[in-house]
Amino acid sequence: MVLEVVGLVSSGTTDVLSRLLADARRPILHLERAYSLSSVTLVIVVLAFVVMEPITYLTHRYVMHGFGAFLHRSHHRRNSTGWEANDLYPVLFGGGVCVALAVGFNVAGFSGIIPVCIGVTLYGITYALVHDVYIHGRLPVFRKPNARLDVLAERHELHHRFNGEPYGMLLPIVPKALLQRAAKGSSPSHEPVDA
Repeated sequence: MVLEVVGLVSSGTTDVLSRLLADARRPILHLERAYSLSSVTLVIVVLAFVVMEPITYLTHRYVMHGFGAFLHRSHHRRNSTGWEANDLYPVLFGGGVCVALAVGFNVAGFSGIIPVCIGVTLYGITYALVHDVYIHGRLPVFRKPNARLDVLAERHELHHRFNGEPYGMLLPIVPKALLQRAAKGSSPSHEPVDA
């Protein structure tokens, strides 16, 4: 080493330094096996994506409109602009996925969680693009109307209008009675969450 040649460092220190440099060259991520995109992996990614819709429904219904309403309330305000307290939810959910990915990449026996995290992440990206970008227009993109997304927007408007069903996002199920009520121009049976 250069420091040893110059004589500024003793050979004992040089050995320690050499070991530290060798450790620094080792990969941080230790996969128990090389990860390739197999059909099984792809099925797991797709299943994780699909299962996220009922999980989202339950989370929205029982957390965001339950004990976590103090954060979600900001999303139901009519004149909400910019950042909302509700934006903490995707940060928390994304943080959970990051922790799961760290475990999947670094703990032997847990690499199977990686495709699940990929599916969850893809759902989260889709949700953000549909809900925040298209429906609520929080970013100036997707200016062209899209018939399928407009249906989702109409159903989501019912959620905001009546502060109840549908709680799902990509496959919202609207009760027939609610559709009839909305068609009659009926007003909500209760005040919005933040009133």
